[in-house]
Amino acid sequence: MLGVAPDFEHWLLEHGLHVRGIGAAHLSDGQRGIIALRAITAGSVLLEVPGKLLMSANKSRHSPHLVPVLAACPGLSPTQVLALHLLVELARGRASFWAAYLAQLPRAFTCLSYFSAHEAAALQVGHAVDVAREAAASVRAEWQGAASALVLLESADLLPRRLCGLLAWRWAAATLASRAMHLPGDAAGALAPFADLHNHRPSPGPDPPPVGALVPGEEADAMDPRRQEVRDPACGSGDGCYHEAADVYRLTTHVRYAEGEQVFLCYGRHTNLDLLEHYGFLLEGNGHDRALLPPGAFGALEPGLAAAGLTPAGRWLHPGGLPCWALLHALRVATAVPAELARGGRGAAAAGAPISEDRDAAPGGRMACGLQEGAAGFNTSLQPGHEAFNRWRAQ
Repeated sequence: MLGVAPDFEHWLLEHGLHVRGIGAAHLSDGQRGIIALRAITAGSVLLEVPGKLLMSANKSRHSPHLVPVLAACPGLSPTQVLALHLLVELARGRASFWAAYLAQLPRAFTCLSYFSAHEAAALQVGHAVDVAREAAASVRAEWQGAASALVLLESADLLPRRLCGLLAWRWAAATLASRAMHLPGDAAGALAPFADLHNHRPSPGPDPPPVGALVPGEEADAMDPRRQEVRDPACGSGDGCYHEAADVYRLTTHVRYAEGEQVFLCYGRHTNLDLLEHYGFLLEGNGHDRALLPPGAFGALEPGLAAAGLTPAGRWLHPGGLPCWALLHALRVATAVPAELARGGRGAAAAGAPISEDRDAAPGGRMACGLQEGAAGFNTSLQPGHEAFNRWRAQ
């Protein structure tokens, strides 16, 4: 038993879904997910979704309902094409091949495109507020860009008026953003029924560089940013890919599971803002999270940071509060006195070698002051914010 609605399960198995030791279940936190029905070893294939069950832009272009519309509207992106197909199949109801799959999709999402202006402002951090506003604006722009196609589909009685509006388009866009899986040669990806019930567990996060005084003799490459990219070459708990020869989308686990444990996939190395934007959730203890620091956070030190080559993209902290390599390097150079730079301090900073005991301890104090000033402008602390978001998501 797959643990899904009977008609959905019948449709999946009738059309060739192969499942190996997993099933859907309601989890202790109230969410849905996939659990192991028996012990599973690392490297095992979890399931194979046959190509006929996938929904993709490439397949959408051959739909008899869309061919004449796409011929009249040739400039649509793959995401717009797949969104149109999704809405058309939804409008077809039980006549759609994917009816059983579409019936169990969420009818609303908690990703950033669903945030109102008031809810976006509650994020407080300027960068996050901007991302939320841009997400909503992007959905609106894609909808407006598909307006001609929507008019043609409505005039052909393929879409009712209620599925031609912005709200319906936002739902389709969020469905694709949160559930579509990578498909080579198709920028929109593919909806893979049942495979999209797996929840996310990422690979280990990058190792932050040391902040305290560096000791002589420490390996210079210990602070090389290339060593901070990823600690585990495998992408977290598992991943999937399309196998063209077999015409299946295959999911594989990189870790072992005991019977009853939740089985995860890795959606990629995302910050919490990325996860909220595309998937509508936050991940506590996310090793790939980062906090972007606002312009001016270091006050009078800002010109020195700019002179050291720090860019806006390099102004961020690891989850534990330690600076990324670019920020730490710039802080060390900007706080060094001219005599230290003249003695090779700039090259030492670039190589991750000590400049001086005082200088290598200075960045911590500078960061603490900058963070205290920035946090003073927030209306809430982190814990109440998490609690408020979880209450909103549970509604």
